[in-house]
Amino acid sequence: MSIVKVLVIAKESWISLDLKYRLRRLGYKTIVARENLSTVIEIEQPDIVLLDHQVIESETVDAIESAELPLLCFNPENQQMNLSVDFPHLTNPYQETVLDTAIRGTLHQHQTQIKLAQQLNHNQKQIELLHTVDHELRTPLSTMLITLDWIELIEQEELSERSLQKLDHLSLARNSVQRMAEFLDRTSLFCRCQSGNLSFRSSWIDLPAFCTALIFEVEQLNCNANIRFTHQSVNSIIEFDEMILRQILVNLLNNAVKYSNRGSIVHFSVTCNLDEMIFEIRDQGIGIAERDRELIFTPLYRGSNVETIPGTGMGLAIVQQLVSACGGSITVESTPNRGSTFTVTLPFRN
Repeated sequence: MSIVKVLVIAKESWISLDLKYRLRRLGYKTIVARENLSTVIEIEQPDIVLLDHQVIESETVDAIESAELPLLCFNPENQQMNLSVDFPHLTNPYQETVLDTAIRGTLHQHQTQIKLAQQLNHNQKQIELLHTVDHELRTPLSTMLITLDWIELIEQEELSERSLQKLDHLSLARNSVQRMAEFLDRTSLFCRCQSGNLSFRSSWIDLPAFCTALIFEVEQLNCNANIRFTHQSVNSIIEFDEMILRQILVNLLNNAVKYSNRGSIVHFSVTCNLDEMIFEIRDQGIGIAERDRELIFTPLYRGSNVETIPGTGMGLAIVQQLVSACGGSITVESTPNRGSTFTVTLPFRN
């Protein structure tokens, strides 16, 4: 681990000298400067700046901020400070334990802010890429579907053996194009969530009937699905956005079936209280490796144990974004080769 470099900027030379020796005892490398700060920072590359509040000047602060260095102000007179700007500050720089703790805390906060900024920048680039993919592919896909419809109509008029073979191939092509279109729909939905452009359209929903219909739909698409449904509620009629609720539950149910052994039971339970509803979907499938759990809600990310199972890596990312947009929460518990449990809690919207 590299030694932390501390740049000390103080009004009086004795203050700088005192702090220099204290910091050295704590294991820090100390640089003392008062002038030509930009040059000193460029040459010495300090990790943090200790700044005497008596020399807070715009030129000094600008040099520190332009270098994106964490800043810790201190009062050499060991008194409370009234700062005109909001900086981390230390009232007793001569107590070495307090000084060490303040430096470490300021460095940790700065590193956390850098990581957060990098993550936000990365997320923004992902959203821009998804927007571009959606824009560039949607029109060609629509054209392909229209063309396939037109060719299918022509072939249906002949009804020869050769035309029937062509129709089979056309059906395969249509299914492939529709899967791509569904991926773009998911991508578009994710981008709307990220950009805050998701609109809510509440309607009255008979929750048990709604969930039963979703189960029937999932089981029709997955012949090996075996979903057991239970429901407990104070009131089974709720007011919520049907499209959002459908997207959340269908994604989770499809995943539970897809990543389970053929015919194994998926447990789907719903509990409605006065102010929230709780959905739990528990499978007995392949589970999620521990190293993947923090990443499964990342767009386009797929777990390390699902290489042979088709998927886009967008389903859980969309679920998390929708749940978050509703002010809810989603948690996951999982054991590899034993199964996973996803729990979604959604508050009723006012």
